[in-house]
Amino acid sequence: MKRLASTATVRYVFELIWPEAHIDCHAGEASCRVDVWHRGLLHAVHVPWALVEVGGGVLLVRAVYRAGLPAVLRWAATGLSRSL
Repeated sequence: MKRLASTATVRYVFELIWPEAHIDCHAGEASCRVDVWHRGLLHAVHVPWALVEVGGGVLLVRAVYRAGLPAVLRWAATGLSRSL
């Protein structure tokens, strides 16, 4: 049940940052894979559970911006695979 709630938090954070993108989340053992369909490209971002389970997603938001994902996805010419 905890992973289901964490997956919902990941989806919520990514939908806030990229409201125009289609977001799919897939729970794994060590992380959540987030597929971000943006401007016709698929970007896969692997989010460790520790970024979600502590602080209700605040650490995840910080990690997304520290990694520069908003700019990277905005200017990407090809799909990317990133880990936070």
